[in-house]
Amino acid sequence: MKKSMGKKSLLALLLAAVLVIAVGCQAVGGVDFNQMLKQSLKVTSMEGKQSIELQLLLKDGAAEGMPEEEVALMNMLSNMKLEFNDIKMKDAQNMSLNGQLWLGESNIGFSLQMSEQLAVLKIEGSDRAFEMDMTDASLGGILPMAEEPAPSVDAETQAELTEIGRQIIDHVGGYVIDNLPNPSKLSVNPVQETINGESLSVFHVQAEINGEELVGWLHSYLDALIADREGLSAMLTGLFESLSKESAIWESLGTSNPFAEADPGGQTKEEFIEENVEIILTLLDDVKMELTALEQEEAESLGIILNKDTYMKADLYVDSKLDIRKSVLEAVIKPSMTVQDDEEMLAEIPFEGILIRSTSEMWNVNGNVSPVQPVQTANAVTLDELMEKQSYEVVRLFNSDSVVYNLLKDMGMTKQTVMMHPVYEVNPPIITPDGITLIPLRDTLNQLGATLSYDASSKKYTILDKGTNTKIVLSRGSKKVTINNEQKTWSFPAANIGGTLYVPARDFITSVGGTIKWDTFYMDEKILLLEREL
Repeated sequence: MKKSMGKKSLLALLLAAVLVIAVGCQAVGGVDFNQMLKQSLKVTSMEGKQSIELQLLLKDGAAEGMPEEEVALMNMLSNMKLEFNDIKMKDAQNMSLNGQLWLGESNIGFSLQMSEQLAVLKIEGSDRAFEMDMTDASLGGILPMAEEPAPSVDAETQAELTEIGRQIIDHVGGYVIDNLPNPSKLSVNPVQETINGESLSVFHVQAEINGEELVGWLHSYLDALIADREGLSAMLTGLFESLSKESAIWESLGTSNPFAEADPGGQTKEEFIEENVEIILTLLDDVKMELTALEQEEAESLGIILNKDTYMKADLYVDSKLDIRKSVLEAVIKPSMTVQDDEEMLAEIPFEGILIRSTSEMWNVNGNVSPVQPVQTANAVTLDELMEKQSYEVVRLFNSDSVVYNLLKDMGMTKQTVMMHPVYEVNPPIITPDGITLIPLRDTLNQLGATLSYDASSKKYTILDKGTNTKIVLSRGSKKVTINNEQKTWSFPAANIGGTLYVPARDFITSVGGTIKWDTFYMDEKILLLEREL
């Protein structure tokens, strides 16, 4: 049997399948769930709010014996939540929202405004906005087939793209979604629910599946897909027709229409579709065989993760138009450790599982929405500028009393370390007969984010270190240096060794606020460490 994917990939597929089970199923209680799922994929504009939460399910006594700093970090990372409020989405390119990132008891506010041309992100604690030129990430620049970046898509083309997207969802949904089997636990009840302050009559859908049921559900789904050859052929035919008849749209995206003609080998449309039906069915057969093999060969490993304590459940509130107006999705992965070796391996891990929860409310679905427009500011930080900054410079974009500043500082982003091996470097550190360590100046400055320039008329080198606001002027062959206009004498003159300018390590790193030490690298090997915190 030719394997189409590895066991790890298939296991990932099993876990990912949980995400669609709760909402993909046959009609129950008067609600067509498959149509509901397809309808949710056609939402192009809306107002609402959403949250995504990640919790580590801590063991009893998890903090016992831990240092105070580690306990604080564990508490922060064990309960993270991202909230989006006042969402206003006009379409995929135009939207605005406010939000908060919760890390334990601390929170960071932010706002985002986005248009076809510009995205502006403002983060609490910084006086400067972060901007991204959206035309640099246009569809023409992303599509691998595009010969050159495409111009901005106009409103008419955007509307046509939206309509094609709806057609694709219908074609794909007719096969991929309509064949989804029901989870074992599923109920529907009419209720009154408050959404955006308004009491609405909706259907309350409750669905749940646990890890023990997942493999069987996936077998049923694969069987349904394989048996529905007619549905697969209809899906491919619909996709081919939708994508082949809109040449003008492909041109507006800066690329040629790959579906405009029959296969270069001379196939007709029918032959092309039939060939791809066979390819997909063969792939599905391979996946089913892989799943069966995985059950037989990795039964113990599957049982550890896919147990009754691993589950996903969903509470959905659906209106008469089959729009999902409110949802609460919850997934828990909680391994059941039964093998002694695994228990010993995980004994030091302070948590026993992971919980992911997503909640959302939507109103004005597919209505007229007016998001807040992004406004460019003079002191904003562009994406290109941000990528060029040293980590300590990113930290300094935030006020020293802000949550972000202290978080980044605790993550070590204000620390710089230069490591040099005495043998394996192109320009290694050198120890003189008097025991003075010399380092290659330019290599060191590059790692610290400092600059080096040379004035041929004065034959002097100038070091500018933005991290400490230090200016050092030195000459080759001299111990005399000027540091911020103050004369100093170093222990060894700047020297050209093998075409590389070297300076005394301790003198240099001390002048820019750092320390030096030789540390054990491997057994009796030593490595030079230059460290500083800014």
